[in-house]
Amino acid sequence: MNSLQSSSSIDRQCQSGFVLFMTLVVLVILTILGLSSMQGASLEERMSSNLRDRSIAMQAAELALRDAERDLAALKSDGTTFCAAGTPGCRPLGARASNPLDWPGFWVWGPALRLTWTPDCPLGQCDSGDMPAANAPVWDDAQANWFPQFGSNAGNPTVEYGTYTGAAAIPEVAAQPRYILEIFPANRNDPYGTGGSESIVFRITVRAVGKNLDTVVMLQSVSIPN
Repeated sequence: MNSLQSSSSIDRQCQSGFVLFMTLVVLVILTILGLSSMQGASLEERMSSNLRDRSIAMQAAELALRDAERDLAALKSDGTTFCAAGTPGCRPLGARASNPLDWPGFWVWGPALRLTWTPDCPLGQCDSGDMPAANAPVWDDAQANWFPQFGSNAGNPTVEYGTYTGAAAIPEVAAQPRYILEIFPANRNDPYGTGGSESIVFRITVRAVGKNLDTVVMLQSVSIPN
């Protein structure tokens, strides 16, 4: 009788040990699944945040392209009011037409225009036609100063959004977008207008960031004055 009780007690101990082992295994599996779910949710949250931040940077870059086009057209941020050179919030005298009647003359390639468009890019206005072919593009990080955005504080000046149009600052970005302008003669066979006045083409390069300075979007457009 004692041997039967002893055997039964051992069986119960073995069963209890097996149940405890299986419980621990299940707990380990549940812990791993929980951690995996948390990591997956965290990854999805970061991906969603990154996509949203890139969307913010893209929208800021598109706004800056429109702002640069208005700057070139000597217009204020409303897109209709003339931004006369030398007036507050507009380009300084000599860098833009001083009144709407000067418009046709301003968009003609010639010595007067080239004074404010040089390889040194004064006020963000670059004459790329004068630059050596071996140089990096004027908007490259090795050439342009995009500060306070991360990337570069090189020599070519860039223009902050709204500087010459009066546009209000864009919210929700770590730094305002910036742009740099390039001018090209439309007729490459007569790059300096020696045979007469030539029409011109502009290239706009914009660099924008989102809420995070590491989220960078660059856009370019070509503008041909009417």
